[in-house]
Amino acid sequence: IAAAFAERYAKKEKDPRFQEELKKRLAFVVGVDRLEGWGGHSKQDILADATYVRSKLGNFKPVVGLTGREATKSQILGKFQREILKRAGADDKVFVYISGMGAAHRTGKGVKCYLVPYDFTPSTSDESSTTRKPSKTGGKEEKEPPVESNWDKAISVDELAAALSSPEIKARHMVILADVAFNGDPPRTIAHSDTALPADSAPGVILSRAFNARKGTLFVMTACDDTAPNRQCASRLDLESEGGLGLFTYMLRKGLRPGQKKGFVAADLNEDRHVTVLELYRYMRRGVEQISQLEGAIQTPTLYFNGRRFIEHPQVRKALGLKTGDKSKSAASLTGSEMGKLFGMGLDMIVFSYEFDEKAKSLDDKIKLR
Repeated sequence: IAAAFAERYAKKEKDPRFQEELKKRLAFVVGVDRLEGWGGHSKQDILADATYVRSKLGNFKPVVGLTGREATKSQILGKFQREILKRAGADDKVFVYISGMGAAHRTGKGVKCYLVPYDFTPSTSDESSTTRKPSKTGGKEEKEPPVESNWDKAISVDELAAALSSPEIKARHMVILADVAFNGDPPRTIAHSDTALPADSAPGVILSRAFNARKGTLFVMTACDDTAPNRQCASRLDLESEGGLGLFTYMLRKGLRPGQKKGFVAADLNEDRHVTVLELYRYMRRGVEQISQLEGAIQTPTLYFNGRRFIEHPQVRKALGLKTGDKSKSAASLTGSEMGKLFGMGLDMIVFSYEFDEKAKSLDDKIKLR
């Protein structure tokens, strides 16, 4: 595996432009842990997700984070555009992490996916969520009139795509990790259905296609497969030692901790102090699938690249020699040599580089991302 990467890295490590590239990293972290329409009560697991990720990005400049009451629609879209997209240069790397709740709003015209911000009001039109109040006459409880969701306050995936495709944006390299389910069960989603999302409605497809229209490269990794017919949801972990993280973010944390080989993180497959998208995805997907199955659930993190599922992209299939209809490969089953080949062709990207601090006491502090 190391040999597959060695030649390319040997050349780039000596190139001063590569060192400069590693210094130019911008990060945007969002944790929508509460909704005004739900009384403003915090979902501590989501807050823990965003807090952990933000704490690991000390060497990214800038790191823009929004949680709690700050995570409104205007703040999320405004800061993402002003402080990240418009500040990133063509050779910079942008890392985006989102933890929160999603919604799939179905109408006669089709389905739209949304990220739910703090100022969104969830619908109470169904029996299970309709609030009740004591009767003024002392009799039976009376139902409050149902409240319809204020979709204009939600952030549609189309709005995010429009921001990514703006001609004003110079950034060409971006990775998005989304611990969000858009088609699962409450409480991680607001709207849910037994019907899978159409493939072309998947947020990863829409976002990466928009960014690719500007000749940029965007990888989107989502916590679960929103197009699966089995209604996947973003699982939570009941582990005090891990701060109540979501399963997806828990595997991110494990992947960025020291692995079996001293001095290297668990997700660093070829042990070169760099973690690429494919390395991270392979590690996280395998862990999420295994743990979710033990819990009696199905959760499959999904990787998208420039408008397609990664393994379905024509460039990827051509590079791997996959014929039409061949479904023998997934992005999580790639060998080290295949990953090295894809990296050399520009079909993979470094997400994190890191240094190892042997003197640090905690597992998280031993790894310094850069």
